[in-house]
Amino acid sequence: MTGNCKNCGGDKGLHHWQTMQCPVGGREAPVDRKQEWMTITYQEDDSDEIRRLLARIEKLEAQVASLIEAVPSAGEVDESIATTIERLADAKRYQAS
Repeated sequence: MTGNCKNCGGDKGLHHWQTMQCPVGGREAPVDRKQEWMTITYQEDDSDEIRRLLARIEKLEAQVASLIEAVPSAGEVDESIATTIERLADAKRYQAS
């Protein structure tokens, strides 16, 4: 099965044929440059794990939103919580892409 590497983001076929080392930058070197390899090796993305983590993020976002509504003084920390929720949403969008 081919897929993307969770270490470098590159396709399995871009990794070193013998050692499965990740290509620097997760892609082939330009034509005029020598291909460089990282010390880390190919590891298949675990789609099930990603789905579980995304589901957990959604659950935690819902819990945070309900806590904000339940606590009258939440307005003081609302900005900090909103920033955290935005970061979680950004991570969720990044993992989904």
